[in-house]
Amino acid sequence: MYFRIDGKKYRVTAIGASAFKGNSKITALRTNSNLEVIEKYAFRGCPALKTVRFSDTVSELGHYSFYNCTALTTINFPNGCNLKLINDNAFTGCTALTEYVIPATVERIGFKIN
Repeated sequence: MYFRIDGKKYRVTAIGASAFKGNSKITALRTNSNLEVIEKYAFRGCPALKTVRFSDTVSELGHYSFYNCTALTTINFPNGCNLKLINDNAFTGCTALTEYVIPATVERIGFKIN
């Protein structure tokens, strides 16, 4: 994913803090091959978000990044992903989430489900 400002092309490598916080229209997220970080609160409280598919380049999920996404049922981490850090409460409050597989690459997990 890229965007342009004044004719200059920029690669999107992060979803910023609180970028989509509380958005009630997002139902799915599929990250692209440039994305490396999802910052804190990025998707916090998105009530319609049901599925998340990470690219293999995502290395960090910020604090409370998907907190209280109550419709979230599916998280997909690809084989060979680069995920190293899942920060505190990243998926806390995701009451519909019943199954997930944490990749072997994760060095620190700071969250609980529900």
